[in-house]
Amino acid sequence: LDSFGDLEILPPFRNGDQNFPLGRILHGSVESRHSDVALRAFLEAQGVQGPPLYVDTSWLEVGHVDEFVSFMPADTPRGWKLLLASPRLAREILQEYVGRDPANGRRLMFQGKYFYNQTTMRLVAAQRTVDAILADATLMAFNQRIQANITTEFEKIREAAGLTDDEVVEIPFLFQNMGSGESAAYMPGTINLLFYGRTAVVAAPHGPFSDEVDLFEQDMTARLQPFGVTARFAEQWDILHAAEGEVHCGTNAVRQFPTRTRWWEVAR
Repeated sequence: LDSFGDLEILPPFRNGDQNFPLGRILHGSVESRHSDVALRAFLEAQGVQGPPLYVDTSWLEVGHVDEFVSFMPADTPRGWKLLLASPRLAREILQEYVGRDPANGRRLMFQGKYFYNQTTMRLVAAQRTVDAILADATLMAFNQRIQANITTEFEKIREAAGLTDDEVVEIPFLFQNMGSGESAAYMPGTINLLFYGRTAVVAAPHGPFSDEVDLFEQDMTARLQPFGVTARFAEQWDILHAAEGEVHCGTNAVRQFPTRTRWWEVAR
């Protein structure tokens, strides 16, 4: 329950008289079953990257902040931008795709893929047409509610860091109701990614194809390129997505730490 997808760091920032040269702890599920009291006490005792900024992740089945927010480097005064999950944008992209050519509505998403039903212990075919997904009133209504949750929690981050609209990049994908009202990524959660340098390893989205290119791969590439970030798409559906995880849940990268000083004093 203390998997560290629920423990992230706001990159270095200054907002008014608050200065976090080594970033600020971002932690979720303060009052939910996912948050351990001893861990929370430890985080709150940190003087360099604290006090933690808490956001509610109890509306998520897994309950990790990295399911709807992440960060990327950018050549801006702040040095980074925030990536924010957007079910609303995913729906708009699919609607525009069908609007360009009604035949696109018959194209498949998640072709040849399966979800794993943990209750029945059976594989369930995931593939559906774009039209079927857009016509699924229950799915669309659920995503509207999840969008409201995301917006509420994002506003806490925006206020704490002093973010402006142009410092936020929306990442489109839909969520699904896991049966209890809690949510998990329906489309592969492309926000749950791995950065090393200016490369982002992203879950292959298995969207419909447009001009022989995955529609959502094309969109993700276009969103990151202006900031000098290259998207590389990894196949992870069976080992991670079907188990309610994504790239960030199953990967890590070796980091270089300063060798001549204490890391927590680097910015002093």
